[in-house]
Amino acid sequence: MEEEPNSPEIGGSMLSLLDDQIAWYGRVAYRQNRAGRRWNRASYVFGLSSAVLAAVAGLGFLGDLVGATVAGWLALAAAAVGTANAFLRSDEMATKHRAKGRAIARVAAPLEALKLDMLAGEDVSGSDLAEAVKAAQVAYDRVAEEHADAV
Repeated sequence: MEEEPNSPEIGGSMLSLLDDQIAWYGRVAYRQNRAGRRWNRASYVFGLSSAVLAAVAGLGFLGDLVGATVAGWLALAAAAVGTANAFLRSDEMATKHRAKGRAIARVAAPLEALKLDMLAGEDVSGSDLAEAVKAAQVAYDRVAEEHADAV
């Protein structure tokens, strides 16, 4: 005997599939946003370290206190930290990761809308679910391609 489309067993497994899909996109979006926050912190650490080292090295009386060699090393360290920040492009990477996280979160929106429709009692067929999941995968692939430099 074939199950009815609105039976609790079919609806329950469809909801479970939707929950799994929504949760997966949520986790991926969260990881991208977290990576953006880490890059943002790195940008601040590099920037502040470089500024503090340069300021300390630039103090005129520092040469008298600790010697010109130490002041020179501090200036060199400030330049190295600033160069590392520029090379890593940490500020740019933070922006890219946050943008990718937001885009991935938007991928799950149609799945969440479909889930709400199901919870509201609307008829949702298995083919509707399959189409929504496939569309989300296509959208995710497009986001991954567009934001390929946010790794």
